[in-house]
Amino acid sequence: MDTQAVTAIALIHQFADTLETLGTPQLHGPTPCSEWTVQDLAAHVATGLFTAAEAFHRARFGSLSPPSEVADSIPADALSDRIRLGAGHLRDALERGPRTWPDIGLRFGRYPFAAALQCLIIEYGVHCNDLTRATTDPAAPLPRAAVDALFGFGAQYLLLQADPFEAPEAAPVAFTLRAPSTSMTVAWDGARWREGEHPDIPVCTIAGSDDDIARLMLRRLDTDELDLDDPHALARGFTAAIRPL
Repeated sequence: MDTQAVTAIALIHQFADTLETLGTPQLHGPTPCSEWTVQDLAAHVATGLFTAAEAFHRARFGSLSPPSEVADSIPADALSDRIRLGAGHLRDALERGPRTWPDIGLRFGRYPFAAALQCLIIEYGVHCNDLTRATTDPAAPLPRAAVDALFGFGAQYLLLQADPFEAPEAAPVAFTLRAPSTSMTVAWDGARWREGEHPDIPVCTIAGSDDDIARLMLRRLDTDELDLDDPHALARGFTAAIRPL
């Protein structure tokens, strides 16, 4: 299998391994995902994973349309088994896939094969971290594979997650994110978001560690927790525009 595929499946099993160690009280505890308990998070992973696996199977068949989401509820004591079942379903698709994959119709968009695997690494890496922070280590960093996958998308990820500004925030503005291993800029030109700096547009620069900047991109961290070069007081616009994962 592709190295990224192996990484994605390993993260899924890591989530299931952690989940199996938890007692009932922990399943009802909060997570970094707003309004989700640990059980809610696990159910999201289980159902979303099966849908993602099915998308790869559909691509093998030649279908680019995304599969329907799984809406059934899952008993708490079956969640880890269902997650492992989903991991097996995904592995089966990846091991039996064509030499050259078509685009994959994931539930949130159509992606080339390599980018679709990056999406899985981000999603399950982030949710592994959500589970760890909720249950064992509140300060655990994101898995490095998830950070690398997120930075691989770079500004394109922010453009996908950015909502149009509404008045009175519609004036042009740019945001530059700087970490030790990456730098990216997105700009609102008054009508739409674009990648890169633009002349005469005021810039807010936000700097931090790789983990901090990745968390900011995911909206797991706020701008006021990072180093700002923000002479025009624009930072709040970033969190207003970028949707959380």
